[in-house]
Amino acid sequence: QFGTRRYDLRRVLIIMKTQTKALVKKNLKGLLKFVAFLGIFVLIFTQLSIVFDPKDGKDKTGLSRNVSYSYRAEDANVLDVVFIGNSNAYRAFNPIQLWEDKQITSCVIGKPMMTMSSAYSTLEDMFKTQKPKVVVFETNCLYLYLDTNDFSAQKASSSSPSVAVDSQQDKQESDDTSSDNGHGATQEQIGDFDFSAVKYDSKFIKNSVSFLNDALLSKVAYVAPLMKYHDRWEHLSINDFKDAKKRFYYITKGFLYSKTVKPFEYGDTYMGNKDDAPQKISASNMKYFDKIVSLCNKNGAKLALISVPSGTNWNYKRHNEVTVVAKQYGLHYVDYNVNLSEVKGFNWATDTKDHGDHLNTYGATKVMRAYENVLENEFKLGKSDITPTQVKNWNENANKFHSDIES
Repeated sequence: QFGTRRYDLRRVLIIMKTQTKALVKKNLKGLLKFVAFLGIFVLIFTQLSIVFDPKDGKDKTGLSRNVSYSYRAEDANVLDVVFIGNSNAYRAFNPIQLWEDKQITSCVIGKPMMTMSSAYSTLEDMFKTQKPKVVVFETNCLYLYLDTNDFSAQKASSSSPSVAVDSQQDKQESDDTSSDNGHGATQEQIGDFDFSAVKYDSKFIKNSVSFLNDALLSKVAYVAPLMKYHDRWEHLSINDFKDAKKRFYYITKGFLYSKTVKPFEYGDTYMGNKDDAPQKISASNMKYFDKIVSLCNKNGAKLALISVPSGTNWNYKRHNEVTVVAKQYGLHYVDYNVNLSEVKGFNWATDTKDHGDHLNTYGATKVMRAYENVLENEFKLGKSDITPTQVKNWNENANKFHSDIES
C-alpha cells in the first residue's frame, strides 16, 4: 500500500507540474500578446499625435511637446538668442516682440516641469543646428527635484523659504481667530514650502486647485497631443502626413500667449528677507548645470541667468543661492523679482495669469522689453545677420502673430 501511495503521489506531482507548465505557457502567450498590442497601440498613438498636431503654427496654447523643439523649424544658424526653462520661461519670453523691437532672432525652449537633465539634452540637440550668441537660462529649473535623493538639498537648508502671503488685513484677522502662530495654520513644512505662512481660506484652496488642474492638463496635452487635437480629423490634409519639419513650426516661436488675468495679492511680501540663508541647489541639478555651462562654452554661446517674476516660486533664499552660483561661474544674472523696478509698469494685479505663478502676455511684454536692454547693453547684440529672404519670413511670421494669435 505504501508503494502504491508513493506511486499515486508521484503521478499527482507529475500532473501538477504538467498543468503548471501549460498554465505558464498559456499566460506567457497572453502576456506577449498584451505587450505586442500595447507596443502597436503606443506606436499608432505616437504617429497620430504627430499627424493631428497643427502644422500652421496657430496653436495659442502651444501645449504640445513639439513646441519645445521650435528651433528645429528654423533655418540652420539663424537664431542669435535661445531662451530655455520650464513654464516660467515660455510664459515670459516672446521672440516675436524681440524681433519687432530689435530685429534679433530667437526662440524659446520650454517644457512643463523641465528637469536639468532634459535642459541639457535639449540644448545638445539645439546646438546641432543652431549657433546662438546667447543662451538665457530661467533659474526656476534649478529647484525642481524629481530624484528622491535631491530632497536632501532642501532639508539641508537652515529653514524653508519664506513665503509671506498675508496682507496686513489678513494678518489681523488671523490674530483674532487663531492662537497657534498668527497665520491660522499650525507649523508644518513639506519639502521646501512653509505651510505655516499660508492662510487656509477658500481663496487659497480655490487657487491651489486651479493651479493643479492647469498643471495637470498642461502636462497631459504636452506628452500626448492627440488627447488635445483629436477633433482635428475634419481639417487634416496631405501636408499633415508628409511635412515632418512643419510640426515644429509655431508662429510664437515657443512663447505661450495668454490674456488671462488672475491677480497676485502678495507682491510686496512673497520674497521674504534679504538676509535669508541661501537655499542649496541639489548636487544632481548642479552637475547638469555645470554640464550646461561647459556645453555653451564649447559652442561659443554666452550663458546668462534670469529669474522672471514669480510670486509662488521665488524668494530671497533662492535668489541668494543663484547669485552665489552666478558669481562662481562668472555669469550675468538678473532677478526681476528683486529688481522689479527695471520692468517698467509691471503690476501684480494685471500681469499674471494664475495668481502669481506665471506671467500673462501683459507681464511678458514688460519683462521682454526690460531684457531687450540687457541683450543690447550687456551682450552687445545688434540686428541679426540673416538673409533678405529670412528677414521677409520673420516679418511675415510677426504679421501672422498679430492676425492669428493676438486676434
